[in-house]
Amino acid sequence: MAALQRRVFSRSNVGVLMINKESINYNPDKREAGMPAYSRYNRNFGLEYNLASANNFWTGKALALKSFRPA
Repeated sequence: MAALQRRVFSRSNVGVLMINKESINYNPDKREAGMPAYSRYNRNFGLEYNLASANNFWTGKALALKSFRPA
């Protein structure tokens, strides 16, 4: 996992995050034999924005997340 955050304007901030999960014992042959198998990988990316005006009149949050995995 990695996360970065940076302040923008006077009191707002923007952040990014990434989570990467790789399967250590990935074996696609197990699926053919009818046995359960883990996915080869799963990756998640996100972007976050926290708004806070200088006089605290405007506040809010926005968050976008996307997950990737093999088909």
